[in-house]
Amino acid sequence: MPLIVSSVPRVIVTGASGLLGRAVYKVFREGGYDVVGTAFTRAKDGLERLDLTDFEAVTKFVSEQKSQLIIHCAAERRPDVAERDNAAALKLNVQSSEHLARAAQQAGSAFIYISTDYVFDGTSPPYNVDDKPNPLQFYGRSKYEGEVAIQNVNPNAIILRVPILYGEVEYNAESAVNILLDVVRDKNKKTNMDDVQVRFPTHVEDVGRVLKQIADRITIEQKQVSGVYHYSAKEQFTKYGICEVIAKADGSDISHITRITEAPKEPVASRPNNAQLSTTRLEQEKFDVSHVKFEQWWKDIIKSSAKKDTGSEEVLEKLDMILVAMMDLVDEYTALQESCGKLLNGAFFNLAQAKYAIGPSRLTQYQYDLRMQSSAIIETNEADAETTFTLERKKPTANKPSSVTTEKKNTDSLRQRTNRGKTEDETTKENDPPVVQSEAGASKPTETKKSERKGPIEDPLNWFGVLVPTPLRTAQTEFRQGLNTMVALANVARRLNELCNKYDKLQRSR
Repeated sequence: MPLIVSSVPRVIVTGASGLLGRAVYKVFREGGYDVVGTAFTRAKDGLERLDLTDFEAVTKFVSEQKSQLIIHCAAERRPDVAERDNAAALKLNVQSSEHLARAAQQAGSAFIYISTDYVFDGTSPPYNVDDKPNPLQFYGRSKYEGEVAIQNVNPNAIILRVPILYGEVEYNAESAVNILLDVVRDKNKKTNMDDVQVRFPTHVEDVGRVLKQIADRITIEQKQVSGVYHYSAKEQFTKYGICEVIAKADGSDISHITRITEAPKEPVASRPNNAQLSTTRLEQEKFDVSHVKFEQWWKDIIKSSAKKDTGSEEVLEKLDMILVAMMDLVDEYTALQESCGKLLNGAFFNLAQAKYAIGPSRLTQYQYDLRMQSSAIIETNEADAETTFTLERKKPTANKPSSVTTEKKNTDSLRQRTNRGKTEDETTKENDPPVVQSEAGASKPTETKKSERKGPIEDPLNWFGVLVPTPLRTAQTEFRQGLNTMVALANVARRLNELCNKYDKLQRSR
């Protein structure tokens, strides 16, 4: 379908309440475009509320807006969150992106998808647009799958890969760079900081400026632009190096930060060591790839912030930022809570299915141990959210016969229901133990040997001595994922509590 043309180009910016989306929205408005920004949980200040996972609503919205261009900034951009909740990351980064790209093509709108340098493994930098992606973590995989899905349904789509971003934030945790200002200023907390992995922090307004150049070429110059592009600032830093720059601009000491010279072991999602993006294609096509100087920006922003940090106006700003951060944490907590519930419900459902496959008597102890460990982990989380848990099988005590007795009753009940309608001979033949011929020729029932329970809970093959069916394996996986999600829930609750205390303290200072 041909591109829509009008006197004042209209652009839709998804994720316009986020770090990058706000900057893109601002650059295009100041550049004379008719900009329609969308958001979901933080839809305010004239932004349209749109759930990108509601495909019917998205199709209707795109059709009604009749825009010349859609810039898709919305994404699950947090690698650790994507690693914990794969389904949610795929829904937003792949499925929603694919549907939006299809809707854009049907409406005659050009489409730009924002991707990441994390599609590369960081072993052979710098990376050109035609280098083969090899993401190390689920976030990178989801963004690359989004690229592939978009190109399949909209071959003329544009993909712009960018690295780690920074800029003006509503709260420092919006950016993996800006959050380091909090680390630098928190003298009471000892912190280890990576000085190995290389980053190329890029300002969000520089990204917005490059996107506007692409938009100008499409909507004003009426030229064809499609395919993959890379944009990145050229200054490289480690996380420790970023802390040094921020500390210098802030006049702070960083003796509480310990420099780590070995590759970090990430707690959840792995990061590439050096995923530098080459801007060669942009330069060849005469786009301006200049960028702000990292150290100078920090000097300017900290100096500007110092002027604002006077009187009640500064307190009100901080209160507002804390409220926004709390809203994000509540959203994250709700998503984790829903994920945890689904995982644990699935685990116990599959345990019930496994009961019919391997027999209640063999499954009884396994169910008991899983429930005991779940209770122990939940109780421990309430005491210390930071504890790392190891699943170890607990042997039942002598005073635990009730669960076995209950299982026996359940087994007898199941056997009665199964035998209902069968003849007495058929029932006796099924329930009696197998008979073998002794050396003397007399028949005697075979004794059923109890499987020796060897090995940890993670190895049910050794435990039962039989081939464990798929439902039990699935239950194990869901149970472990559920317990990991509980730990994440406790961490989010702790952070939310810290923000509440900070908010209360600021309120009292007014």
